[in-house]
Amino acid sequence: MNRVSINIDITVYVCYIKTFLIRAFGHHREEEMNLEVMTDNRLLAMFGKQSVVSDRRVHSVTHLQRKWLQALPAVNRMAIQGARLMCFSYRNFRVGVAGYCYCRATGEFCIVNAGNLKLWQGCCKFCGEMTFRRVIPERFDCIVGISIYGEEVQADPSGHTPRTLHPCPPCRDELEADPRVAPWMRVFTFRPWTPGDPPEERREKFVREHRSFRQLLRLHRNDSRCG
Repeated sequence: MNRVSINIDITVYVCYIKTFLIRAFGHHREEEMNLEVMTDNRLLAMFGKQSVVSDRRVHSVTHLQRKWLQALPAVNRMAIQGARLMCFSYRNFRVGVAGYCYCRATGEFCIVNAGNLKLWQGCCKFCGEMTFRRVIPERFDCIVGISIYGEEVQADPSGHTPRTLHPCPPCRDELEADPRVAPWMRVFTFRPWTPGDPPEERREKFVREHRSFRQLLRLHRNDSRCG
């Protein structure tokens, strides 16, 4: 095992330990950040009922996207929680990612969140999308959608200038290769508005973009061809 591999393992373990301590003992000034997600099977178990195995035919792509829209406010709160409580960045570049995941075998849904990780300059970097994919429980084999919260927007190497923070090229490649990610997966990116944003958007709390993963890839690939 080389030195780089050891540094990666130590960094990931530190992230897991601190995340556990935050979830066990941490508090946040906003009550909505302390959100515990209850799956259908957990609720049934609380009332002493047997877990129900859903018919796969019920959960079509259209149905999953409707469930995503219903869960989106909670997913966004978890993304903000990931940016504020789960990030480790030496330069205070904070990104939170939350995903709405689905288990085809049991019909369960869950929300998983994480933050980006870079402890010092020159250290191995783990984007929020990378850490998020690592902490998804194994039984959840479909990512219905992800929400990305970042207060700082960076220019993309493809040449596209996003209004919100988009996944970087390595993260887009990893998501595209992940069997749990389908082209129709929803991608919601948002950030707080700033004085430079159009006046009509100041009525909203956040600047938002919402599209499919296929549209996100096409957007950046078209701009890279034009460049």
